[in-house]
Amino acid sequence: NFVLDIALETETADESISIRLDMYRSGVNAFLESPVIGYGYENRYNSAARLGSLRMDQHAHLHNAILNHLVAGGIFGLIVYLLLYLPFWRTIKNFQFFTTEFDFALTQFYASFFMIGLTTSTNGHFAMNAFFAITLVLLLCSKENSAQRAKEV
Repeated sequence: NFVLDIALETETADESISIRLDMYRSGVNAFLESPVIGYGYENRYNSAARLGSLRMDQHAHLHNAILNHLVAGGIFGLIVYLLLYLPFWRTIKNFQFFTTEFDFALTQFYASFFMIGLTTSTNGHFAMNAFFAITLVLLLCSKENSAQRAKEV
């Protein structure tokens, strides 16, 4: 019944899920209105909120990183966002899963960050941006240290 309630948008559906569904629907509609360049980072939520029943005083993003970038920057915004995941896609493409500890850590980091971004904004909060940058730098430094230790041995 719960899934059916959500699909039919009845009043018994969980409020958080209902709000997210409205955010997603409004975000897709906003993207379709300006698919090439979007509305800009500061206007991404306003442009979606006017197309649904979203309240500006309660939320600052669309709870989906892909939609946030599509609405903010259109197709170009999505491309820039996806470029952050280039190392992850390169690892998958070359089938280098877990050949080193670094590959394992990098794959897990990117996969986790991408999955979290499907239900919240991973690049819209200062704390998440800082976490992403610091973790990536630590991973890269770890790889460099490992390579130097291997040369010394």
